[in-house]
Parts: sequence; C-alpha cells; structure tokens
Amino acid sequence: MNHEIEVTNELLTTLPENKNIVIDTTGSVIYTGEAVRENLQRNSLVLYIEVNEKMKEDMFKRFLEFPKPLLWGDVYHILPNETKEAALERCYPLLLEYRSEKYKEYADVTLPFEKVRELTTAEELLSLIGNSL
Repeated sequence: MNHEIEVTNELLTTLPENKNIVIDTTGSVIYTGEAVRENLQRNSLVLYIEVNEKMKEDMFKRFLEFPKPLLWGDVYHILPNETKEAALERCYPLLLEYRSEKYKEYADVTLPFEKVRELTTAEELLSLIGNSL
C-alpha cells in the first residue's frame, strides 16, 4: 500500500498543467488514506465506471480462477463452522458493494458501464462525462 500511495502522490505532483491525462487507479485506491484521496480529487476529475450485478458475478468467477491479493479491510471473516470457500463466496460481493459505495463517494462523475461500453471514441466519453457534470 505504501508503494501505491507514493506513486499516486508522485504522479499528482508531476502532472503537466492543462493536459488531459487519464489516471487508472487500482481498486485499493480507497485504502490509500484521506490525504491521497483529497489530492486526487483536488487535482483531477474522478470518474467511476459502475459495474452491474452480472459483471460482479463474472468478477468473482475470474477471481476464483485467477486469485490475486486483495485488500479486504474488515469485510472478510469466517463464521463459525463456515469453510474458507463459503466465506469467500459470501464476503466477495460484500467487498464489491463496499468498494462501489466508496468509489461513488469519491467520484465527481459515476457512469454505468453499459453506457461507457457503447462508446467508440474518447470524444464520446468526454461528452458523456461533460453532460453528467
């Protein structure tokens, strides 16, 4: 996490002025702390592309197939007599919901993935963002 904080802060302090630059943060950006989030919000327009329930199910399937480290916060816990697999299946949707709420909280604009998927140019995306402000 310290590396992510360092890289995000370095990026935000070295951005050229008056340039349109896309910063694709990782999902764990919500855990970087208030100072980093405020810096990101102050120096950029934060866009959250919200996924639907079907996509969340697909994300879980991909996670099971290709596990990777995740920051769970306090979302993941095993209940008495619960297997690790059952806990994962129960807690993963909770993690996605928690993150979604946080992303929306920090975003200047939230767009549904379905609308973004239909776009074919950067100009169309910028127009959609502008119309949402």
